[in-house]
Amino acid sequence: MIRVLLILISLTMLGCSGGRSKTNIEVIQDMMEQPALKAQDFDPHNREKSSMLVPPEGSWPKNVEPYLYKGQPVAAGEKLSNPYKGSSELLKVGQRHFNNYCAVCHGPGGQGDGPVAEKFQGVKPPSLMTQKIKDYPDGRIF
Repeated sequence: MIRVLLILISLTMLGCSGGRSKTNIEVIQDMMEQPALKAQDFDPHNREKSSMLVPPEGSWPKNVEPYLYKGQPVAAGEKLSNPYKGSSELLKVGQRHFNNYCAVCHGPGGQGDGPVAEKFQGVKPPSLMTQKIKDYPDGRIF
């Protein structure tokens, strides 16, 4: 009885230990040990060693909608509309954006007299207070 018990324990231990080793088979080259590339690596002669690749033409990042009216302000004015309703909170956000991005050239009052405007050679930024600009639809301004 003890002999049978020892044989069962031995077989159980041998079964739990795996008994044999399994070698990994690499079906696809470099699948298990991939070559490391640094983020800014670039080799113009070997595409496989470059990590900085130009995205395919016509592609854009996820969650970004392309602007379809580049260089077509009239078409943008006709087809785009402002999705936001005016509110004092939204005006504050707009004022902050204007001060950050526009006032440098157009000036705080939109007259085209910003601190950078005098550095332009012969071409002054247009005044945003003219009737022509005020009559632009929201899509054209966007």
